[in-house]
Amino acid sequence: MKKNKILILKFLLLVLFQGGNSLQSEAQAVDTIDFPQADLTRVSQQVYPENTNPGSYITVFSKVYNAGFGIAPSNRTDYYLTADTSWTLPDKAKAYFVGSSYLSPLPSQTSILDSTGLYIPKDITAGAYFLVSYTDAGNEVYETNEFNNKYIFPINIGTSGFSIDLYPTFLSVDDSLIVSNQVIASLGESNLGIDFSGSYEVGFYLSKDSTLDNFDPLLLSKKSDGLAGNTSSYSDVKIALPPLSKGWYYLIAALDVYNSVSETQEYNNTIARRFYISGNGFADLILDSARIENPNRLNPGDSITLSFIERNIGTGSAGEHYTNFYLSTSTYIDSSAIALSKAYVAGLNPQDGIYKSEYAVIPADLASGFYYLIAQADSYNSVSESNEHNNTFTLPITIGTTDADLTTVLFDSTITVLRGDYFYANGYLSNIGSVFTSSSYMGFYLSKDSHLDSSDIFVQSKYFDYLYPNDLRYFYLSIPTYNFEPGTYYLIAKADYLNYVAESNEDNNIASVPVNIVLPSVDLSITSLFTKDTILSAGNSFYVSYSINNTGTYYASSSYTNFYLSKDSIVDEYDYLVGQSYVSYVSPGSINYYSVNSYIPSTVADGDYFLIAKADDYKNVSESNEFNNDAFIKVKVKVPSYDIAISNLTKSSEMVTVGSGIYLSYKESNLGDITFPYHYTGFVLSTDTIYNDSDINLGTYYGYDLYPGNVNYYNQYIYIPTTVPAGNYYLIVKTDSNNNTKETDENNNIAYTRIRIITPNVDLSVNTQRVNPSKAVAGNTVNVSGYLYNHGTEDSYSTNLDFYISKYENNITDSALYLGSYYSSSVYSEASVPFNQSLYLPEYLAAGDYYIVFVADGGKNQPEMNENNNIVSKKISIEAATRDLFVKSASVSSKVTVEQTVYFKATISNSGNSDVSYFNLGYYLSSDEALSPDDIFIGTLGVPGMLSKSSVPVSGEFRVPYYINQGSYKLLFVADHYKQIIETNETNNSLAKALQVINPYGDQNNEDTISEPVSSAPAIAISVVPNPVGDFINVTVQTTEASTIATFELYDNFGNKFKGGNQKITNGKFSIPASDIKTGVYLLKVVYESKVETIRIIKE
Repeated sequence: MKKNKILILKFLLLVLFQGGNSLQSEAQAVDTIDFPQADLTRVSQQVYPENTNPGSYITVFSKVYNAGFGIAPSNRTDYYLTADTSWTLPDKAKAYFVGSSYLSPLPSQTSILDSTGLYIPKDITAGAYFLVSYTDAGNEVYETNEFNNKYIFPINIGTSGFSIDLYPTFLSVDDSLIVSNQVIASLGESNLGIDFSGSYEVGFYLSKDSTLDNFDPLLLSKKSDGLAGNTSSYSDVKIALPPLSKGWYYLIAALDVYNSVSETQEYNNTIARRFYISGNGFADLILDSARIENPNRLNPGDSITLSFIERNIGTGSAGEHYTNFYLSTSTYIDSSAIALSKAYVAGLNPQDGIYKSEYAVIPADLASGFYYLIAQADSYNSVSESNEHNNTFTLPITIGTTDADLTTVLFDSTITVLRGDYFYANGYLSNIGSVFTSSSYMGFYLSKDSHLDSSDIFVQSKYFDYLYPNDLRYFYLSIPTYNFEPGTYYLIAKADYLNYVAESNEDNNIASVPVNIVLPSVDLSITSLFTKDTILSAGNSFYVSYSINNTGTYYASSSYTNFYLSKDSIVDEYDYLVGQSYVSYVSPGSINYYSVNSYIPSTVADGDYFLIAKADDYKNVSESNEFNNDAFIKVKVKVPSYDIAISNLTKSSEMVTVGSGIYLSYKESNLGDITFPYHYTGFVLSTDTIYNDSDINLGTYYGYDLYPGNVNYYNQYIYIPTTVPAGNYYLIVKTDSNNNTKETDENNNIAYTRIRIITPNVDLSVNTQRVNPSKAVAGNTVNVSGYLYNHGTEDSYSTNLDFYISKYENNITDSALYLGSYYSSSVYSEASVPFNQSLYLPEYLAAGDYYIVFVADGGKNQPEMNENNNIVSKKISIEAATRDLFVKSASVSSKVTVEQTVYFKATISNSGNSDVSYFNLGYYLSSDEALSPDDIFIGTLGVPGMLSKSSVPVSGEFRVPYYINQGSYKLLFVADHYKQIIETNETNNSLAKALQVINPYGDQNNEDTISEPVSSAPAIAISVVPNPVGDFINVTVQTTEASTIATFELYDNFGNKFKGGNQKITNGKFSIPASDIKTGVYLLKVVYESKVETIRIIKE
């Protein structure tokens, strides 16, 4: 079917292009025509993110190119996930199908971007996979090559176990490098995670503040090959700036700007640095276009309208000037050029543009022929420009002729391309004749010289619509280099190569440009090496900056540059490895810039050394030249001399009260020849001038880095604890108090000053203390009161009055029990404050005599003149807590009938000395006055609680179950039925009342009861174990059948059926779920083979 469609298309094309012949003759010749065919290939593909999880989505970005010479119709691309790169269709059992995308028709020699979202299956096993895409998966396109449609891309699928965190470590902008339209920035990038990040994009933005938002323009984005876990990279980036007014700006770098990497932390990817634009740039005038508004049939003496668009692409303003038009027989302006017009331009600000038109007259005596119309901005050099060589625009025209004339212009001077890659032909087709042309084709050839002949190879064609006189059409199209050997060629572009257009001049249709086809090669070299410190310190870090150049013709993959310290310029096993730099890929002809933090080992001796940078030290990259990878500079290494001294110690006061503080001022000086690192400064109180562990520690404080010869000044507040005894002391300050850094002089680290520590004139005590009541029951509260008195002449701080209970007077040791505290604000001098506090006595206290202990300033927050008068006591007698519930009396009808509602009243008493919380009164029918498991539970009544030594009346009702046999019973009332209350006497909780029950239905075998008549068959024995039951009723029956079905019904005390069903009897047993049954007495009825048995059960 596909072949038939192609034959039909070929036939129709023949009819359109050749014409005049009969359909029959054309149809007969159809198989001999070379019909152009498409060739689809996926030239690139990117997956975001490259690390993902099952059940998530990814986005695939692809570029599809039609390398053939026929149109590719719409088609489908299918995507599969497989762990095997050799996998191919149609073996779908070894791959996951994850989706499709659809492409619209694609003309020859053009490309299209394809973007689609794909879902990763939830059931896929974690691991490394390959995303395989099949372009034209349904074979809708007839192609010259059906074997280049497959594209493979690696992808990691895990269970969110990735640990990737991209973080910009630093960004610097050197103000001295800011020129009129560019800035050079240094960026450090780190991966704080443990897994490789995969590739990502870094974006550089311009902002007026340090926060990146949607209004900040993107200046540049660069690709990073990715970072391994816990590694960093550094690079210098040249960034073009738009025209900016004078002032401050921010450069913001954003890692993973398109969120292609899944990170543990997505909010630390940006960094900002401020820089200044002086605004003193130069203007730069260019002409975007120049044209004749009425170009048809130009003749000598004609009036014409000339127009142009002029822009200032510089950073400075352009003043007033003139833009002139000339006619010339060459592409430049000389003395033979004819001035046609001049246009006045008042001036242009940076990045502004202007459109202007002027009238002109072609000289009447001008000879007919081919000319160049040249527009020149600032013709009289009135404006100072950064570039004086881009002010003209040239347009070829023909004046006075009557024929069409096509000519070709190529823009490039020389093109270099890798073998097998594409390059682009860039230029325009112009009609310099006086009449318009019909449509035509431009042919492109690759030749070994600049002359077109039959040995040259046709590689591409381009269609052009008709052209008006003196009009032009630009072209930009790709040229393949599939089968060409490396060497120098010429790209020849020939206008109207099929000779469709009759021209006045057929000899000016060709343009050529040299093309160098080269084999891929890589050659890395260090082009610059720099460190700002030519004297390096052993045992310390330093930064080294360098640039690495790829002079080859192909991308250099990632590698490592190592840095060595050597006594000569050659790296050997005796040299010190001092640093390493990860290098991402380097483009051909490009230079990458890096800054690396390196370290000089402390074992390196003083002396002169060579700092050597060795590119691709591990030979990860195959290079055309492996002997130019080293570069070196000379440096000196010096063993550092640390020495920090403290001096100029002053204090804010000669005398300090405990509980307050003092300000100390001092300075730290670095007397060494290397930066003294961050450190701690310690403060102590001592009875002598020696700083040691027996002194009173007042704390340590952070000291900053200190450069050689520099001084840091400090003003530190030091707090004196309330526990410090009064007296005379030395307050000693010691820098580097932990002795972390070894110094040449350890004796200049200490400074001291004398100071007097005093105690405030405060003396707290408790007066007129009381405890009410003095006899109390455990588990109850008592009230304490009195006065907190300050005997001193100074006001006290806020303080707490603490309360304890102890077996001993004035004792608050471990045997004392803390009861609470009373907070008091400041107590004025020689004044008192009253207190009144309620305290709870724990119920577990044993009976006996105790003391309530009052402790002024229990937290020792207030220094006092006398710390020995803060405790007083008050005696208290404790009675043990008791509770005893019993039913004091009850009244109920002495004779009742089954199914009758019975009302009762009762009085419950608590003879104990402690209150009782909620409990239940239960009632049973019993054969005697003692409660036993055989008694029939009737119901309960809730009692909300009782006070000590009190009684409460209660009343309630119950319904006599209809299955109760007629007879005499005892109605038992039981206090605390569920044993919720711990009592001193648990044997006196019940009271019995006589009750006569009348059952007009007879006993429970009466037909009106739930029991059914018993047949003449032998009864089936039934039992429930255990009884009372739990969450299941386990029933056992005696039967001769191994398995059968039993029907059961469950009734409550009042004969109400609320549960029933069928259960399978297996080996004489079955179970009924009972978790939904409330506590009580029930009757279980079981029917088996028309036999009926009932049994009473109890649910607890």
